[in-house]
Amino acid sequence: RAPVLSRDAAGVAFAAPAGDAAAWLWVVRTRAGGGWRTAILPGRATRRDLAAEVAEVAVSAVARDGREGPTTRLVTVDGP
Repeated sequence: RAPVLSRDAAGVAFAAPAGDAAAWLWVVRTRAGGGWRTAILPGRATRRDLAAEVAEVAVSAVARDGREGPTTRLVTVDGP
């Protein structure tokens, strides 16, 4: 199942849904200024600080066997 996201003024928090196994890695993609950036974080991470201009965040969990799960997207600003 897709991760649960919440955004605040400083960044985004993420977690595996209740009852799911913990993620081995997190893939955090952010869109700002027309481009995307990708960060790979350890499974123990629970949040990522973001610049104010980030318009969209997409987060997915990666299992130990390398399978990437479903992505949750959070649009924070209307696009052009």
